[in-house]
Amino acid sequence: DQVWARFTLAAHLMEERAYAEADELLQLAEADLGAVVVDRLRIEAAVRAQRAQLAERRGAHEEAIPLYERAIAACEHWRAQEPDQFRALGVLFPCLRDFARVLSARGESDRAREMMGRAIEAAEAKLRAFDQDPMRFHSVRISTYEGARM
Repeated sequence: DQVWARFTLAAHLMEERAYAEADELLQLAEADLGAVVVDRLRIEAAVRAQRAQLAERRGAHEEAIPLYERAIAACEHWRAQEPDQFRALGVLFPCLRDFARVLSARGESDRAREMMGRAIEAAEAKLRAFDQDPMRFHSVRISTYEGARM
């Protein structure tokens, strides 16, 4: 419960651009992931993704790279353990897309295109997994557009 509470509060702090406070909470949440018993895979993926997004928002692209790598690994582990879990794709897709943006900003074009390709694959898988999603085509469309610009 405390991990999720820190995660939620950090999200609100990020909206207020209180990045230092949000980072402190997310570091504490990440340090306590081992104590999470219920829904651990989802919570780990969410916390790691949020830390990466926070680094990106602060413009700390160098710091964001390993954070995105860990977040993507957590999402992929969650998907492997729960292949029918639609929410895993919902966390994986923005991680891949945002990581591609960070790589592109750093001039790592080949790797950025690879990540954007994986984001498009995740968006398509999300579309197949839940065809009632009202935003189902948005993820594919925006990723395809951004990928073409990289």
